[in-house]
Amino acid sequence: MATKVPAETIFDLLNDNWASKNVPKPKIVQRETVEELKEKIPTQGLILIYAESGGVRISPRGNRMYRDELVNVMIECHSLKSHNHWYALVEEVVRIIEEKTHDVSPYQEVRPLSASEEYGTTFRYWKGQIRCELSNVAIRTGYTIGA
Repeated sequence: MATKVPAETIFDLLNDNWASKNVPKPKIVQRETVEELKEKIPTQGLILIYAESGGVRISPRGNRMYRDELVNVMIECHSLKSHNHWYALVEEVVRIIEEKTHDVSPYQEVRPLSASEEYGTTFRYWKGQIRCELSNVAIRTGYTIGA
């Protein structure tokens, strides 16, 4: 199984599956952490992707031989065009995640958890996030019996 950081997985998913007929492809940027906006927002919009703070949540499964792993990734959508444009960006991100739910190697599943809007018409700048979850369920641990 290839090692890939969670934000890189989502970056590749969006970059490779964006349908420009739905909404022109925005500039898509992967970051390691949330930080102040440094990129200029192009006409087609900007998407920033980073892993949510807190890292990977690990839950043992009964006998210590298996565990579940969950990690959240934030996808920020930025638009200077219009409220409708911002919603179109969000809808395209959610469409891709829902269409590729089980096509997110090295993870077993990705799913959208929530979408929220931060800025709007007052600022003529539309921004908000989509929170999604990547998961691996019942994966083998390093624990061995009798070792």
